[in-house]
Amino acid sequence: MPKQALIFEGGWDGHTPHRTGEMIASKLESRDFRVTQSDTLECLADPELKRFDLIVPCWTNAQGPYAYQAAERAVAEYESQITALLKGTGIPGISDDDRRQILDNLGPKRKASLKYLETQGAGVITPKQMENLLNAVSFEGVGLAGSHGGIIDTFHGSHVWERATGAHWNDHFGGCIPEYPVEVVDLNHPITQGIDSFVMRGVVSVNEKGEKVCDGTEQYCCTTHPGIHPLAITRFSGKYDDLRRNSLRGKTMPYVWTNQYGKGRVFVAAYGHTIGDFVVPQAKEILIRGLVWAARG
Repeated sequence: MPKQALIFEGGWDGHTPHRTGEMIASKLESRDFRVTQSDTLECLADPELKRFDLIVPCWTNAQGPYAYQAAERAVAEYESQITALLKGTGIPGISDDDRRQILDNLGPKRKASLKYLETQGAGVITPKQMENLLNAVSFEGVGLAGSHGGIIDTFHGSHVWERATGAHWNDHFGGCIPEYPVEVVDLNHPITQGIDSFVMRGVVSVNEKGEKVCDGTEQYCCTTHPGIHPLAITRFSGKYDDLRRNSLRGKTMPYVWTNQYGKGRVFVAAYGHTIGDFVVPQAKEILIRGLVWAARG
């Protein structure tokens, strides 16, 4: 029976999420997956999310559930203060009908405030969506896999998401740079077996609108969880050091890894700045193997 995969894609278009999602969908379908693609985070509230064997985030820069909760608290406090003001000692010149009309307007204002938050930048995942997603992974064994900002530069401020993925993005010194090394360190893992170390070289990439987004690539600098299993590392040259910080010259960092989150397998490749990164054959092969490996069953 074909395995089921969900790809949700969106957020900052500089990471070409839809083009990357299409490439991943095509590769998974060629491996007998049935793929569902979504351009909204609302798909994560699906009570039957556990029916998927693999979930692939391609969604950069979304805010975590705490942002959603903070917005709700702010609007609730606003409502409370206005209600108290109107029910207080009375406001000259405002009739009971005026009070009711003002209060009736608070509901739409509350919704408008939340909608504003959701549409800024790359959106926000709600607490229910996050809980549903991570429950599918941890309790039902649904695989979680992705690359670059689509999986480790999103849902900001959510420590449970960082625990699940095994890392969170911190910086990319130099912005778009011409190249950097990726060294395979686990030669026996099925994801990397038989694949040589390689140089990630940037190419000119365009987004879904045909606009140029990058003529290079990004070397991520991440905070990683000690429980991850590194498959490949990257080494920093120091050429793009931020002079306000200690030099990274010669320092290494996990760059491709696996993780376990409850029953679910997790795979992350820190490369994949744009669809252009996957012109490098080793980068694409490792990603596709990682996706298939992470899938349940």
